[in-house]
Amino acid sequence: MQMLSGRKTYIVGVLMIVLGVLQGDKEMIMQGLVACFLRAGISKM
Repeated sequence: MQMLSGRKTYIVGVLMIVLGVLQGDKEMIMQGLVACFLRAGISKM
């Protein structure tokens, strides 16, 4: 996933989580969570 800046990263992360839940795709959910954590300033999980 390309690095997006600021608000776009958070929006993309939330959308990925929602789509992952709807499709049952755990990998997409995890990528969405990572995007949200990066937006929040948490660099390591």
